[in-house]
Amino acid sequence: MTMLDIYIKADSKDNFTDFLLKNGYDDFFYIDTKKYAAKHMLQGDEEQVSGRQSYAMFKIYLEHDVAINLARNLKKQFSNIKIYALQCEAQ
Repeated sequence: MTMLDIYIKADSKDNFTDFLLKNGYDDFFYIDTKKYAAKHMLQGDEEQVSGRQSYAMFKIYLEHDVAINLARNLKKQFSNIKIYALQCEAQ
């Protein structure tokens, strides 16, 4: 089993969710999260004042080959996405 941790800008959350559901991935977790960064890396006024950007984090557990194929497809479909794959086992 492989867990994908996927980070995407919060304003792309709905498009990302639609993509997963449309492609048959209907068992995943979504978490609101923040990315802290140096002020010169932040874009909007709100981001510069707070020192953070709003992100969406998705967690999905899949068989390894399926997870790797999904990660490749997501990289093609979405820009500014970060994906981490971790081997794990269910208890």
